[in-house]
Amino acid sequence: MIALAAASLVSLAPSAHAATTGTVATWGANDMGQLGIGTAGGRTVPGPGPADPGITAIAGGREHVLALRADGSVLAWGRNDYGQVGDGTKTNRTTPVVVTPLPAATQVFTGHYHSMALTASGAIYAWGNNNVGQLGLGDKTGRTRPVQVPVGAPIASADGGEGHTIALATDGTVWTWGNNAYGEIGDGTTTLRTTPVHVSGLSDVVFVAAARDSSYAITSTGALYSWGLNDSGQLGLGDTTNRTRPTLVAIPPVRSISAGAFHAIAVLTDGTVRGWGYNAYGNVGDGTTAKRLSPVIVKGLSNATYVETGRDTSFVTTADGVLHAWGRNDVGQLGDGSTTNRPAPVTVPGITGVTQLGAGRDYAAAFVPGAPDIQPPTVPGTPSAVSSSPGTVTVSWPASTDDRATTLTYSVFRDGGAQAVGAVSSASTGTVSFTDTGLVGGSTHTYQISASDGANSSGLSDVSNQVTVQAGPPTVFSDDFTGGLAGWSSTNLTVDQTTFPPAGSPPSIRGSTSAAPQWATHSLGGSYPSLCAQADVDLTSNSTPGVLLRFRSPSAGVARVYLTAAHLLALRADGSGQTFVSATPLPAGAWHRVQLCSTVGTAGALSASLDGTQVISATSSTGTAPISLLQVGDNTNVTMTVNYDNVAVATN
Repeated sequence: MIALAAASLVSLAPSAHAATTGTVATWGANDMGQLGIGTAGGRTVPGPGPADPGITAIAGGREHVLALRADGSVLAWGRNDYGQVGDGTKTNRTTPVVVTPLPAATQVFTGHYHSMALTASGAIYAWGNNNVGQLGLGDKTGRTRPVQVPVGAPIASADGGEGHTIALATDGTVWTWGNNAYGEIGDGTTTLRTTPVHVSGLSDVVFVAAARDSSYAITSTGALYSWGLNDSGQLGLGDTTNRTRPTLVAIPPVRSISAGAFHAIAVLTDGTVRGWGYNAYGNVGDGTTAKRLSPVIVKGLSNATYVETGRDTSFVTTADGVLHAWGRNDVGQLGDGSTTNRPAPVTVPGITGVTQLGAGRDYAAAFVPGAPDIQPPTVPGTPSAVSSSPGTVTVSWPASTDDRATTLTYSVFRDGGAQAVGAVSSASTGTVSFTDTGLVGGSTHTYQISASDGANSSGLSDVSNQVTVQAGPPTVFSDDFTGGLAGWSSTNLTVDQTTFPPAGSPPSIRGSTSAAPQWATHSLGGSYPSLCAQADVDLTSNSTPGVLLRFRSPSAGVARVYLTAAHLLALRADGSGQTFVSATPLPAGAWHRVQLCSTVGTAGALSASLDGTQVISATSSTGTAPISLLQVGDNTNVTMTVNYDNVAVATN
């Protein structure tokens, strides 16, 4: 993907490469060597990448990375099954290798599985996958070493999708080649092009970018044009109709743009940020997971200086040097220390001053100019542990300090274990806290803390005091779905082995229906006049009201906690039919704990809580039959996608 700063529009004159060296940090998945560190295993926070002192720029493909050096040579690492690394082989590379033969380069660019380098004269070289002519060489034969592309015009910059390439010439014209099934070439056809073609109707262009099957161009006035695949609204034109020619997007003047697989993020000339397209993981950054067919404001960002996207991720650097990230995060590709999807920007801890970033399917590689960070944070202060609610311990400690990073990631270790039980990112200079949940009442524990600035980690803190976990009410029933849905009577719920709470383990159960029920019930083994139920819930989306938890008798409902179509938590007393709607939404894209408490009676007490905070309390008729069944999900027709885990019922 293209990686250009948004501080000013790109100059179109070929020039010698500005040799400002710096360091590379990488994070996310590492199954194909895309972190470039020579070892297996990914990470959820930035850590040192390849330690070559001459690197001046980077670009990231789907699972491979290119790095430009001050002497004009190019390094590459990661996935190489199509020869995209450019070393003459198809062997994945877990550490950098030199791309040869290649003249001195001034810029590097990537597509999904192909690579490009630009020289000072404007010549462009390409290698890697070529199954649909994306190398522009007049054939469909892949290359494992660089070959010059016969564009016929000096090139100023380029970018690649999955099967096509877009290039900006120094005269402000645009050239494309490769796959054209969706009109991404922009020549008014859907005919594949194995050699460069001129995109008519565009002039005075200063910036180009590619999504998987879509293309974008910005003119010197900030006008944005898009064309190609539009099934998720990634063209930003207010519909889902593909375009075979450039079409003007209704958006204020744009400075730069980057596109993931099916979404796009643009920095405007005023430094604010817009997003649109596919949004199931929060890719757009507006705090929702709703598909956006037209540009919407990305929450909480201003003074943006740089933008980059991965397949389902988005990154922006602001003028204060802070790196912000949002979108999919199932393997830590956002770098915030978690595996929780983020529908709005969060700060990436331990790294500042990023000027270029390469991001792919599930990783990121960032370039920071200047000397490497070799100083770790100070060791955190001695932690203090208290248990003030059943099954939980709150650990607090004096914050660490660091010579560079303002936000640090703290890892929490329980009882001398080698594996952290959790992590928290904080910019506090005072006290930092973490809550350890799901503990057995009466058990005792101690804690230690370490701090990371993204490049280095401190040692462990001293050991905390020993704390005894407060016991809760007697548990009537619990299930973490280790055994799947055994014992449940279920409809349209499935076992999900890939989605589970950050501190938990697989599986969870998942409901995903359109105008259909999705629910399960389990006997509580007795009859009870008053109970509380809780579950960890990860909402992806809901466009209709939908039940989350419900108490029932064999013949009738008692009480339920549900979501409105506006995602607000609400209660219903089934005896009276009376509803109570809170002002509190259930945020999508992250795990949250939802609780329902109810007493049976004509004036029954019922309440709902979110993450331990009560959001509704009411009195109404819940019927007279005692509670004997727990229901998860909705037995009516709903359009909702949600996961459940760690269900528990206790006496109230």
